[in-house]
Amino acid sequence: MGVSNMNFFEESLATYEEYEIESSKDEEEGYDTKRFKQFNQNLSGLTKGLYIFAGESNGGKTAVMSNLLKDLGTNEKNHLFAIYYTLDDTVGEVIPRIIAMDQRIPISVAQKPKRYEKIIAATPRSPEEQQNFEAIHAQLKARQNGIQKLKEQSQQFMLTDGTKVRTFEDIKEHAKRAQDFVKSLDDKNNIIIGIDSLSDLKFKNRTFSKPQERHEALSEELKQMANTELQIPVFGTAHLRKLNHAGRPSLDDLKESVRYQYDASVVFLVHNDVSKNKNSAKVFYNVETSQDIQPIIELDWAKNKRSEFKGRSFFYFIPQYSHVTECSAEDAERFNNIIRG
Repeated sequence: MGVSNMNFFEESLATYEEYEIESSKDEEEGYDTKRFKQFNQNLSGLTKGLYIFAGESNGGKTAVMSNLLKDLGTNEKNHLFAIYYTLDDTVGEVIPRIIAMDQRIPISVAQKPKRYEKIIAATPRSPEEQQNFEAIHAQLKARQNGIQKLKEQSQQFMLTDGTKVRTFEDIKEHAKRAQDFVKSLDDKNNIIIGIDSLSDLKFKNRTFSKPQERHEALSEELKQMANTELQIPVFGTAHLRKLNHAGRPSLDDLKESVRYQYDASVVFLVHNDVSKNKNSAKVFYNVETSQDIQPIIELDWAKNKRSEFKGRSFFYFIPQYSHVTECSAEDAERFNNIIRG
């Protein structure tokens, strides 16, 4: 066989020139949230890649991901169209949670407005009941404002469920069409997607003898889609195996596949001490309106290839609103000290 006449010096130079061009594009600055300033600082700008939010059931991983995803999509500076693929629940089940998250009202009010309209249609029998009726009335008004807000944000945030996209191939094809569409309007535009959850994601015509094999293939395909094919941020929730201890999870606890550890750009291990350990929890916050301890969601940046940050982020969590806000620097330091012992 003959030896190729390839000029290796020219090939080497071309690699650096290509990087110089790619890194000068606007999207390489990264995208920022509006509400989560510390998250922005820790990540130094969200860029293309696979971002895994892994946690036990009822720990808040979906709430954190959806809060971040919607905030990124509705930040006009980003020029992003956020698509939330909900495979766990239907759109009809998720919309009330998004409204509650935005308006800070109970999910039950957002879900069942007729029930609460009937409650306040009665004549109040006491000043306390009158006060309660006024609160419900305000929540119902906020619900309507929330619906209107979602309609106004329809060019920034989209929900779709398993009735329309069922497989990885469906999501990839849908995302590609969405990307082509928004870029046809303005080349600055791009998309970001979130998948809840990766446990429910399957392939159209590929079968596997074990669930772990399916997740290994999914991990590889998601990485390829995020980094190479569409070059977008891809969020996904993943389950951790049920932990038989009161402590915090590690990367080895990823239930579906250890492959996610290697293919993801960032792996967030989500922990909720109150959900896990109830009244024995050590990481929590208090509010004046309740004697119950309130949950803190911890994000352990267990793997991070997108910035230098290593550590934890903390969020005040209101489960009945599906709403999270970043903890103060003082509280974050206090929680870190508790965890370190």
